[in-house]
Order: sequence, then structure tokens, then C-alpha cells
Amino acid sequence: MKINDLVWIKQRDYSGDAWVLGRVKGFTKKMIKCEDLFRPEITQDKNGVGNFLPKNVQLITEQEIKERNFEKLIQDKA
Repeated sequence: MKINDLVWIKQRDYSGDAWVLGRVKGFTKKMIKCEDLFRPEITQDKNGVGNFLPKNVQLITEQEIKERNFEKLIQDKA
């Protein structure tokens, strides 16, 4: 996993957990800094990113990118 990769981020939801689309923005020793592209978390308003445990971040596969038409998001890397 590297900066600007598209990922699934596990977020808490009122009815359980939800996996939402995000983009890796950086790393700390214990966390992965991600921009939530679907449902920004509260700290993202202040810091521009949210911090997620590695177990709550999964890399999106090339097949998923093609099937879900995420190619434009790859071209729009910040």
C-alpha cells in the first residue's frame, strides 16, 4: 500500500460496520491516514484525513477498480 492508492475503509455505522471508498494520504507507526471519499469522518474536516488502524483499511484490487469504474479516481490523484 502506498500514498494515493484507493482503499476500502471500515467505518462505524449505526447499523454495524460499513466499508467505504477512501484514498491513502500517509502513514504513522500505528495508523494509516486516509481521505474518506464517501463519508468524511469528523476529524477529516479539521485535518483533511482520518486515522485508521491497518486492519480497517484494505487495498482495492485492479479488478474492483475496473468493475466499479474507479479509473477516473486514479487519474484524479491529488
